[in-house]
Amino acid sequence: YARLLRLMQAGLTDLQRQVPNAPWKSARAAFYLSLPHPHRVHTGVNLMLDEEEQKRKTEEAKEVEKQSLDQGVPQRLLENAARLCGWSGRPALRFVAMSGHTGVAEALQRAVKDLLLGQIDLAIVGGVDSLLEESTLAWLLSTGRLKTPNVPAGIQPGEAGVFLLLEPNRRAKSHESISCGILHNVCIVENKQTLLSGDPPLGIGLADAVNGISESAGWEEGQPVWLITDQNGEPSRAVEWGNAISRLVGSSRVYTSPVLWYPAVSFGDTGAAIGGMSLCMAFNAFLRGYSPADNVCIILSSEGSLRSAILIKTPGS
Repeated sequence: YARLLRLMQAGLTDLQRQVPNAPWKSARAAFYLSLPHPHRVHTGVNLMLDEEEQKRKTEEAKEVEKQSLDQGVPQRLLENAARLCGWSGRPALRFVAMSGHTGVAEALQRAVKDLLLGQIDLAIVGGVDSLLEESTLAWLLSTGRLKTPNVPAGIQPGEAGVFLLLEPNRRAKSHESISCGILHNVCIVENKQTLLSGDPPLGIGLADAVNGISESAGWEEGQPVWLITDQNGEPSRAVEWGNAISRLVGSSRVYTSPVLWYPAVSFGDTGAAIGGMSLCMAFNAFLRGYSPADNVCIILSSEGSLRSAILIKTPGS
């Protein structure tokens, strides 16, 4: 977890620099994190061993996975990162998602719930991941998922640490922070097929997630529909997205010619941080004046069953 610690430290440092006026000390603040599943960290080297040794190591990895799903490891990781970046006080961790690409959507949804219930004043939502560890690269290579000269349709690995401050609009106005955007809706659905199951990815769950935020978006025919997707070059994701967009076009003509952005083209696949990376791309586009529309839908698929869509609107909307 040394690499994750460095990424987390850098993200927290940048957050404090970007939002210096936030009342960190006086507010009830809590963290909501999207982290890589610990099973992935431990299984990469197994595929390079003989069958019996691989089986033994896999069983060991499963035991590690069971032991690592509690809050202990993420809490220690967060506390160490906070200490290194000079964070004031002991950071309170309320939620950890380990679903991969959809983790930030889960963290946002849980944070909004706690904010609306008045349990906290500020939510710090973070996504941290690295696909550059040796064991992860070995796993991706052995399973034919790593982009190489012989596998052009594969993952180009990346890494990122992203942190966002989420608070009610009325509170943000009270201390004159510069808002990057408005979180308007988050929709998360269960999909029958997983991307690694070998079943045909029909795109039903992904289309349902986008339809879940479409009414809030208020898209009309003739206006640009801006979408940011977590496509990473893998055929399974491409097929799922192709089927999903076909279903969406069948339900409404507004999806006929969407404006599509792909963060992985610039940063590689950043795993559990991809949702945060997508949000930052949209926020920078809003603030710097080159966004193609005044709202954007961020579309995310986990390797498991979760599919999600996040609707963000421009500040002042």
